[in-house]
Amino acid sequence: MKTINFSKRILVTLAIAILCCFSAKAQDKGDWSLIPHVKSGAALDFLYFPYDGMVRVDAGVDAKYNFNTYLSLLAGVEYEYRKDHSDNPANWAGETGPGHHHYFRVPVRVEFTYNWFYANFGPYLERSTQPWLTERCHEDFGFGTSTEIGGRIRLSDNSHLRLGLQNQIGFNNVTYHTSYQEKEHWTCKSFIDAMLSVGYEYHF
Repeated sequence: MKTINFSKRILVTLAIAILCCFSAKAQDKGDWSLIPHVKSGAALDFLYFPYDGMVRVDAGVDAKYNFNTYLSLLAGVEYEYRKDHSDNPANWAGETGPGHHHYFRVPVRVEFTYNWFYANFGPYLERSTQPWLTERCHEDFGFGTSTEIGGRIRLSDNSHLRLGLQNQIGFNNVTYHTSYQEKEHWTCKSFIDAMLSVGYEYHF
């Protein structure tokens, strides 16, 4: 009888341990999400004249950690294509640039979610793959902030379609070579844009 009771205790202990493991997994489910996304829109470029709307196209992926039902932290990497006026010689006293640039960006944002609605805000750092804006002007790095509001459409228990509108304000740190040995360092407002965003959020 003692052997049978001891065996029962072991089985009960194992069952409780297994249930605790499953319970922990159930609680952890949904803490992390992966969000691939694409964005497209127009930007008002302040580095070049005229200051009209230029094309922007963006693709990236974010990792999202949910602190609770309402607050999350997003961090990821993005690629962005930009068209600008650096190919106009009138902008730089006869000098010309490529007229387009490719950027890689690392954004970090805090997100608030309530039912289907979401809003996020945070800073980013970026670097161009073509840092020479013209023959004399070199872009060291860029930084700024992004704000996005939108809605989430449930596709399954673990996934949502995200549709949003994002606004970015960017700054550039640039070096201008006035002569062979002399340089000037500028930090200037580079753009303000509006982008339509489409993303797919998958919960692990």
